[in-house]
Amino acid sequence: MDSYSFWQDFFSTFRASSDFIKALWILVPPAFVVAQTWVVMRTRPPFPQKPTKKPDQLIRLSLLEVPVRANLQRGTLTER
Repeated sequence: MDSYSFWQDFFSTFRASSDFIKALWILVPPAFVVAQTWVVMRTRPPFPQKPTKKPDQLIRLSLLEVPVRANLQRGTLTER
């Protein structure tokens, strides 16, 4: 069993297959990648125009959640 090679067996099977199957082996993987890319690009959500920040946010400090009010003009956070 030491002389067995997966790739040698794979390529000998590929060479023994019909031309139609060889064409499918060559064409299907790139077509799959193109189709998957098209689906991902068509179904992803659009990017937001501006980042939305809520004035009231929860900041997680380890296991404690503290409600805070964000002052967006000053860039400070105050606890409520």
